[in-house]
Amino acid sequence: MPIKKVIATGRVPVKIYTNDLAENTLRQLENVSQLPFVHHHVAAMPDVHYGLGATIGSVIPTRGAIIPAAVGVDIGCGVVTRKGAIRARAGDLGIIPGSMGARSYIVRGKGNPDSLCSCAHGAGRRMSRTEAKKRFTVDDLKAQTSGVECRKDQGVLDEIPGAYKDIDVVMENQQDLVEVLHTLKQLLTVKG
Repeated sequence: MPIKKVIATGRVPVKIYTNDLAENTLRQLENVSQLPFVHHHVAAMPDVHYGLGATIGSVIPTRGAIIPAAVGVDIGCGVVTRKGAIRARAGDLGIIPGSMGARSYIVRGKGNPDSLCSCAHGAGRRMSRTEAKKRFTVDDLKAQTSGVECRKDQGVLDEIPGAYKDIDVVMENQQDLVEVLHTLKQLLTVKG
């Protein structure tokens, strides 16, 4: 699918590959588009969601600046321009995992310049870990991961499939970014 929305109110545009966008995520994207060192445009993948440092599932190209806290606040890695997105240059192979109870995909990148040659890194959170722990029970986790061998206890309740976006919709929204080569059925999930 092509770009779903463009935010054109900032210093650079934000190209968004989903309509499933929380208000706090939209505000974060608008804010980053105002930064003086952001180059050309920001790309928000179909799995985009709010993050503590910067929006997860976004690609923020910079010129003359390095902003490690944009990623490091949430996941502690040194990636500067890709926040949660994976490289999807033409021909690159990758895996896009679903949640503990959903499918995963083996893909080949299409090298789309509007996405800055990136794609979603997974389903993307629909709600925070704290909200998931408040909203769901261990019984909900057992029901949502039926048929999948995994931990089914309070310690992984924040990873419940209901806390994530629908991976099939995420994949549909990035048909311009990747070609699906194989679909994998979830059998086993190892977490914590």
